[in-house]
Amino acid sequence: MFENVLNGNPESSQPTSKVKEQFGRLYQDTNELYELPADAMEHGRLGLQGTALFLALEGNYPAREAVRTSLARRADRRCQIIDIGTGPGQWAESMGREFPHADVIGFDLVLPQTEIASPVNCTFLQGDINDGLPQYHGQFDVVHARSILPGVRDVSWFVDELARLLRPGGVMIMGDGDLQLYDDATSNSEPEGTSAPASPVAEPGPDGENATQDKHHLFITSARHGSRRSFRSPNTNTPLGEHVPRALSRDSCAMQRLFMTTWDALAEMGANYGALSLLGGIVERNEAFTEADSLTVFIPMGLWHRAAVDARTVVMSSVMGRDAVMVFAAMKKLLSRMVSEEEVEKLIKDAVDEGNSVTFRAHSAWHYLWAVRTSTPAPASSAPSTTAPVIIPVQH
Repeated sequence: MFENVLNGNPESSQPTSKVKEQFGRLYQDTNELYELPADAMEHGRLGLQGTALFLALEGNYPAREAVRTSLARRADRRCQIIDIGTGPGQWAESMGREFPHADVIGFDLVLPQTEIASPVNCTFLQGDINDGLPQYHGQFDVVHARSILPGVRDVSWFVDELARLLRPGGVMIMGDGDLQLYDDATSNSEPEGTSAPASPVAEPGPDGENATQDKHHLFITSARHGSRRSFRSPNTNTPLGEHVPRALSRDSCAMQRLFMTTWDALAEMGANYGALSLLGGIVERNEAFTEADSLTVFIPMGLWHRAAVDARTVVMSSVMGRDAVMVFAAMKKLLSRMVSEEEVEKLIKDAVDEGNSVTFRAHSAWHYLWAVRTSTPAPASSAPSTTAPVIIPVQH
């Protein structure tokens, strides 16, 4: 497989990262900006996260029409997909099963650490995207990158590199979670008597504005070019306000305190956390892309949806809650940059207790951005800048 892709330099596909043990966990030792673990436990957590996102999107990806058009069967060649920051390889393997006529590469700093039976059209390679992938330029029909921006040294260069990897007409998809939590939106803002449609998934309408919400508090909004849109009542098309659901303040709960302390650590390191909020403008100005669009999904977390009628929402919120509880301990290395060991342990314990509570209510926000590759040549490949990292401030 990948006969037409792997005719580049095979040396670049060999494992290059080292692993070191700290805080009782294994970490990659190649990219100094990425400080979450790289062991089987972490890949198991990322698998839970991937399951919750699959349920939220009702599939592997937003922009269904663009992706399926790009991956339509061809008589002259097999389609090609790359998942950058593949983690446990779950997304890559799922895409391999959904599109058996495509070959899929999962690429990351370390190879998958969980044992999953991969489809025959799925391959995993090891490396750092900051080094570029020049041997694969112009090869892919879909490029997917989720939850890797903190480890990207230069986001503008990164967008250009994604363009260089794509064929004309190919689709770029980026996604990232948010350390900002949100409260139970319907308790604050949903008009009394408003009912919701059965399916919460919203694809953009002709004008780029569309948002839906279901009765179990899954909120999805989409907007052209990364702009912010109002949530709208599904029955009246009346705006419900620009701040639905409401962002939690730093000291409103233990989970938010932990996440904001993590944010402080990322900012101190110069990691590009939050850069996805700027990428809409970066992509829109890039002549190598067209049809830029975005989607934000607010997913309920934890056990408070156990009584929900919709089984999908019950599973999704439970799985996202388990993911959150596991990530608290995974953030120990980052937290230790900001507070004492004793304070780290307290932050984690309080957040875990809160996450396991049946009364605590919060939503996790996930942001997606995608665009279609034009025939305009992408900028020539160059080394990414290591200066002026993008740090997006949040209201503490």
